[in-house]
Amino acid sequence: METLVTVDGMIRADAAGAVAITLGADADAAAVAEAAQQGGALRIVFPAMGDGRGFSLARRVRAMGFAGELRAAGPLIADQFAALAQVGFDAVEVTGAQVARLPRGARLAAPGRAYRARLLGG
Repeated sequence: METLVTVDGMIRADAAGAVAITLGADADAAAVAEAAQQGGALRIVFPAMGDGRGFSLARRVRAMGFAGELRAAGPLIADQFAALAQVGFDAVEVTGAQVARLPRGARLAAPGRAYRARLLGG
């Protein structure tokens, strides 16, 4: 059973609705542009924890006007959740094994202010 980690905490993935389009980290520009024009939920799959292309795809899709639900999937860890929220993800799909390793009360939340702004006192 897949679980979604959202800003509200964890929910069952089947309670959140179906995904309309899935993009891999190696998606070409045409696929990204097409996905940005679609409605519904969009899943971006991270092939590995250290592969940051999914972050770039999320930012590009949001910049192209995608307003639907954006989900991250793959071997992601709780330490990445703030960065995922910061680039526009609404939820992270996690497996049962991943849920067991998440801290109690895990949720998807971006930091209140960007790191650079905090450093500069802004």
